[in-house]
Amino acid sequence: DIRNNLSATESHLFTSLKTLLGTISAKDRYTLGHSERVMEYAIEIGKEIGLDEEDIKILRIAALLHDIGKIEIPQSVLNKKEKLTDEEFELIKKHPVYSAEIIKPLANLGKLHSIVLHHHERYDGKGYPSGIKGEGIPLEARILSVADSFDAMLSDRPYRKSLSMDKAIAELQRCANTQFDKNIVESFIKILHKNYLEKGES
Repeated sequence: DIRNNLSATESHLFTSLKTLLGTISAKDRYTLGHSERVMEYAIEIGKEIGLDEEDIKILRIAALLHDIGKIEIPQSVLNKKEKLTDEEFELIKKHPVYSAEIIKPLANLGKLHSIVLHHHERYDGKGYPSGIKGEGIPLEARILSVADSFDAMLSDRPYRKSLSMDKAIAELQRCANTQFDKNIVESFIKILHKNYLEKGES
């Protein structure tokens, strides 16, 4: 679906980046499946809040490629079961910058670069890499932040077990207007209730 909306040059570049994402998956099995789930959540949020087709196209690509910079992070850090050292955490915090650099050949796709670069910013300005806050963070990056964090909470990681959907939702609500944009959290929870919780999924 993504390739259908790209020029021939963009499609070739995207294919190369998707292959790179598969390479990352060999280092960290979590990354590829996570990115695909984040893409689905982000698209649903984008539609719920009324993004147009072009913005959803960019959001779709950003969500799929947002962690591609993890190719630069040592496997020992990505899969570490113990708490990260300060130095290791600083290394992890560089992955949005690495991701944004890797996707630069797709720079003609509008806001793609800034969405990927800023998907770990926080609404209160305490995120990274730039420490921007509130509506200074691109809207699509704020969407990606919610979708990314939610899927991370639902996933088993080397250092912790997954949360239930109810507990993950409660965490989104707790962090609204600090880590996350409250309006996006509310829109996403509405989607979750409609598409998952009412169907008995957890």
